[in-house]
Amino acid sequence: MDGAASDYADLIEEYIRGNYGHAADALPNPREVKPRSTWTVMFLRHETLGIDRSLLPPSDRCRQAAAMAHTEAAIRLTGENEFTLAARQIKLSRRWIHDMKGQPERERFRRDWLLALATFHHRSIFSFDPSRGLGRVEEVVGDTRERLIAEARHFYDEAVDDFKNDAEILVSAGAFYEWSGYLDRQALRKAEKLYARARAADPDYTEAQLRYGRALEKRGRYDEARVPLTAVDVNVASTYQAYMAKLILGRVEHETGNVAAAIELYRDATELLPEWQVAYLSLSHALHVAGRRDESREVLAGAIRREAKSDEVFQGWWVYERGNADYFEDIWDRMRAELKR
Repeated sequence: MDGAASDYADLIEEYIRGNYGHAADALPNPREVKPRSTWTVMFLRHETLGIDRSLLPPSDRCRQAAAMAHTEAAIRLTGENEFTLAARQIKLSRRWIHDMKGQPERERFRRDWLLALATFHHRSIFSFDPSRGLGRVEEVVGDTRERLIAEARHFYDEAVDDFKNDAEILVSAGAFYEWSGYLDRQALRKAEKLYARARAADPDYTEAQLRYGRALEKRGRYDEARVPLTAVDVNVASTYQAYMAKLILGRVEHETGNVAAAIELYRDATELLPEWQVAYLSLSHALHVAGRRDESREVLAGAIRREAKSDEVFQGWWVYERGNADYFEDIWDRMRAELKR
């Protein structure tokens, strides 16, 4: 093993031991290395000729660690808007994954790797300061936004194509396409189909029921939307999911002329998450339509007061719109932990 290869193996061992930032930062970066350096020779050989198995000990754990280290380098480069260089690191990650020997282990790893990259790019579309709360979320704009959307779409599509009955992947991809649906009606139809597939793959998956009902409601298919929305078991669902199911069912009832039922559903939603604003606005509007103007104004005034004093008032909107974008950290932490076992 030559000096550069030995250095590379040492970096991957550091990654396995948990020195993630150092290992990823120290990987060869063609933008920074000097001409004819040992790093440059190794990187170019590694990139153009394929995996050199002599670079690492012959274990799938080392190959997984190498793939993850290169992926973290890609993530860093993406954050610097260096998408072309990031793509080169992803290419190296793919080669290490391809070289894994155990097929079941390789497919499990690749499944998580694809979902992690999809959710990372999805999450990166939204920019916010966590200390200020989700109520201050903004979307990245310009060419960076378009590239992030394209990358998220690419990794979601690959995951959906290769793991056709994976409910978590189907819902995660569906949430991305549903968010895209405000610009492209075809995307909303695709989201609906992905959610339907997720329900078929796992009938007890609450998020699939909720989002399928929401997609149908958005498309004006109210009678169909009632079925999955009423299937959301509030005894099993999270508070957020129960809140959204009540809110969306309220809209279904409102749109089909049953305003009294809508009022009760909206009121139920406000009781589940009193700090979230959207249900109050829907309740105020329904009360106004029902001719209960004083109550409507009182509810609206309370909603406005909440906006003035709390960063949480918009969370019902952003938690849903972001979908599973925040899964990235959980997936990546789990993958890191598995390397140490």
